[in-house]
Amino acid sequence: MSKKLLIILGSVLIVLILGGIFSYFQFFSQKDEKTVQEKQKPKETIEQPGPIFDLKTFIVNLLDDSGRRYLKINIKLELSDEKVQEEINQKMDEIRDNLLVLFSSKSYEAVANVAGKLRLRNEIITRINNILNIGEIRKVYFTDFVIQ
Repeated sequence: MSKKLLIILGSVLIVLILGGIFSYFQFFSQKDEKTVQEKQKPKETIEQPGPIFDLKTFIVNLLDDSGRRYLKINIKLELSDEKVQEEINQKMDEIRDNLLVLFSSKSYEAVANVAGKLRLRNEIITRINNILNIGEIRKVYFTDFVIQ
């Protein structure tokens, strides 16, 4: 009986050792590989803000039955690079005209709430980027927004 017991204990010991080795390679070595892969991944680059261009103040009558409401808005644009400034300066009349038409087509209700202002930002970006050939407008900042 002692030989059977030794064989059984030896077999159990071998199974435990092999199980431990298998578990180590299965669980711990994968974490090590993941750590190595994470270290090898290039770190995401944080996009630097572009140059800011001031479009100055716009004052327009809003679309209204009485014609008594107006919008005073000052806009700054974040540009993709410095070259865009030159193109904006060259096309300033076209850009201002395009934006004046956009603003005067809006009603008080369309721009009075936050959602309306966000839509207006997107429309400004789209309209100006359609005019530009060299770079693009990344963001629009309202530094003054008064509806009366």
